[in-house]
Amino acid sequence: MARGSALLDGSVLPPSRIVSERQGGLPRRFMPESATGREIVTLGEGHPAPCYPGRSVFFLPFAMAGLVPPFSSFFMDVLKFYDLQMAHLTPNAVMTLAIFAHLCEMFIGVRPSLRLFRWFFTIQSVSPPSVVGGCYFQPRGPVLNRYIPCVLRKKWDDWKSDWFYTPLADEARLRLPSQPPAQASSWRAPVDLGDGYDAVLDRLAGLRSLGLTGAMVYGDYLRRRIAPLQRRARGAWEYTGSEDCMRTHRGVKWDWAPEDFKIVVQRVLNLSSVEASLIPQGVLPLCSDPDRASILTIMQAVGASEERAPRGHDGAGGSRRGEQSTPGGGRASGPRDGGPGSGHPADAREKRKQEGTPPPSPPRGGGAARAGSRRPEGATPTSQPEGERKKKRLRKMGGTEPSRGNLISPPRWSFNRPPRRFVPRPSWPYSFPQREFSLIHLVCLLIPSRPSRHSKSGQSEAEDPATTEAQRRESDRREAADRLREAEKAAQVAVRARQAEEAAREEARLRQAEAATTSEAARDEAAGASLGPTPSGDAQDKPGPGDIPESGTSIGGPSRAASSPRRLFPTPSVAPLSAEPLLQALAVANTTVLDGLSAQVEALQAERAELDAAWARVEEGRRSVEAMVEVGRKAHRRHVSELETRRKVLGEIAKEVEEERGAALIATTVMNEAQDTLRLQYGSWEAELGKKLDAARGVLDAAAARERRAAETEVASRRREETLEARAMALEERASAVERDLADRKAAVAIREVTLAVHEAACAEEESALRLREDALTERERALDEAEAAAQRLADSLSLREAAQEEQARRNLEGARAERAALNQRAAELEAREKELDARARSGGAAAGESDLIARLAAAEHTIADL
Repeated sequence: MARGSALLDGSVLPPSRIVSERQGGLPRRFMPESATGREIVTLGEGHPAPCYPGRSVFFLPFAMAGLVPPFSSFFMDVLKFYDLQMAHLTPNAVMTLAIFAHLCEMFIGVRPSLRLFRWFFTIQSVSPPSVVGGCYFQPRGPVLNRYIPCVLRKKWDDWKSDWFYTPLADEARLRLPSQPPAQASSWRAPVDLGDGYDAVLDRLAGLRSLGLTGAMVYGDYLRRRIAPLQRRARGAWEYTGSEDCMRTHRGVKWDWAPEDFKIVVQRVLNLSSVEASLIPQGVLPLCSDPDRASILTIMQAVGASEERAPRGHDGAGGSRRGEQSTPGGGRASGPRDGGPGSGHPADAREKRKQEGTPPPSPPRGGGAARAGSRRPEGATPTSQPEGERKKKRLRKMGGTEPSRGNLISPPRWSFNRPPRRFVPRPSWPYSFPQREFSLIHLVCLLIPSRPSRHSKSGQSEAEDPATTEAQRRESDRREAADRLREAEKAAQVAVRARQAEEAAREEARLRQAEAATTSEAARDEAAGASLGPTPSGDAQDKPGPGDIPESGTSIGGPSRAASSPRRLFPTPSVAPLSAEPLLQALAVANTTVLDGLSAQVEALQAERAELDAAWARVEEGRRSVEAMVEVGRKAHRRHVSELETRRKVLGEIAKEVEEERGAALIATTVMNEAQDTLRLQYGSWEAELGKKLDAARGVLDAAAARERRAAETEVASRRREETLEARAMALEERASAVERDLADRKAAVAIREVTLAVHEAACAEEESALRLREDALTERERALDEAEAAAQRLADSLSLREAAQEEQARRNLEGARAERAALNQRAAELEAREKELDARARSGGAAAGESDLIARLAAAEHTIADL
């Protein structure tokens, strides 16, 4: 039972950084789609206040690592075995579990097994103890080189602040803990895999030799949008594409863009390049491997692919869309650990022996050569027991390895023919006791004596003697079972040899029968020629007593003399004289048969001598290779010791360098994470920026329309000014005429004074009109100032159009000011001209056509007022 959980205070879990819709966009890209359509991600807050189970605390780094609800039985078994709660794990611990689960399903072909995971990893508490993120997994030292290289980021900065609410199952292990994880003796307990996992370890060795790493496994399930620690009814090897129901988000639209994929990989794994997450040449995921069926058959045959069926660890209150389950809602049969040795350790070996399953093959490109190099955890590497175990595995698998290696890694020879002791002897014409002795001798040769092999328990040399003795007994029992199986195979080989010998004897009998038939025909002809015609032909064919049985016994075949009816009559006295040629013919035939058999025996003996010579050469070559291998191993050990010394020195130097650049890396990592977060949130900002751009375009379009209208007004004003100038010139000409006529019109002075008064009133009106126009220009300038301010605000949000808007505003302002200056200048000129006309009118007097001139001046003043 998990330790109790309680509501946390702010000192245990810091305030959440996911408090806005824009920040909640990133968790929604990792959390699975809800089958009911309800919101699965609820924003965090300053103080955690969960309401189980519909409002449970969950962490964004967990989802990015591959842990999303509903959780798999493997993940729940890990929590139960170590007595942990989900929040006790660190992001690297979740990454370790997810990479292991996807490696088992997509690349090996088995369900993730708690036993296999414990054989590779042990759990460790953080220092100082922490309630949230208090433990992580680290590889066991003796088997570190048996697992794929898996380098995770050293530190997740402020990951405890990236939490939000989501519906989870109502289980105590999924709630927030109230105390740090407590260490138990089971954390570091050794694990015994047994023989059932040989095929898994062989295939894993092949994947490691081809360059597969943990970063590549993470990149594979991230690219396919598979959460390895999510409950699924099917294995990852059955992945079919973007519409597969095992994906967290179905559809091509949810596939990662190259830039987003690069950002996520760099943020989670802290890699400088995304190339390190690409699967190398020669490694095919099982979902696209043409040999998937045979690989899965082998893994199921050895018993390492069984796991409990998915059970009700539903983190969202029900199965999500497209989720599959076993028929009837029950659980599939299989051991709890998902592998052999759980309750029935001998099932895998019995199944392999009864079904006759072919041996498992490593991935293309190698792996078998390194499979034999396994040694028990904590055991000292030795050359002779390892070779004996390798030979035993080869004999158990019924085959040999491909030839590969060099002076340091010796080659594994591959023979087209079995070793000499496996070749059945030819069918010699032995007597019965000799044949039985040869079969017994063959059975003895097929059961070689070997030293007891080391246990695969992975224990150290300082273990309890009682445990060591029990393991030794178990090893002896397995050794006896293996010898019994080999004895059965040897007996089968002996039976086949005896059958071949009997077939050869039967063939010899047939040949003797044919020779006897031929010799009897020759004998009948000789007997007929020697006796000649007699009164009783039937009686003449009857031989003397004791002659025919003697000849029949000498050739060892049946005689037709006893079955012929002619030999039932009495034999005349001349019969002993006529049997001598017949005996000579029979002797010749018998000699011929014996010569043929002797020739066959000599040919078989010559063939056996050639085979013995060939195998002697093979044995000599093998001994030479073993000597070379021994020399190579010694050189390899010396080289390894030198490399170990250099590695220690380089490790100290690297540690110093790492400490020096640690501070700089922390700052760089924080900056990169912030930059990556902004890039990931660019998708939600894009729509907002688009709306702002549309609004800015509308404002700019309105400003452009106003500018067009102002330009049209300016053109019309220029045309009107030209018209006024023409009219003013005409007025000047008429004024000169009026000046000439004023001398003749002194009588109209009073009328002209009245006209001048009217003219003054018109000038006042014109002045008021000019003032109104100036006010309009002021209003227009204010509007232009407002447009300039609006352009300045748009320039702040749209930096790309800032220069163009400022230039346009400046041009508009200059044009308005120039227009205003021109209008002011024109008004001043008109006023000066008006004053000049008034002065001329006062000095010259009124002319006869003064009334007409006054009317025209009034019309001009109205026109100016209109302008």
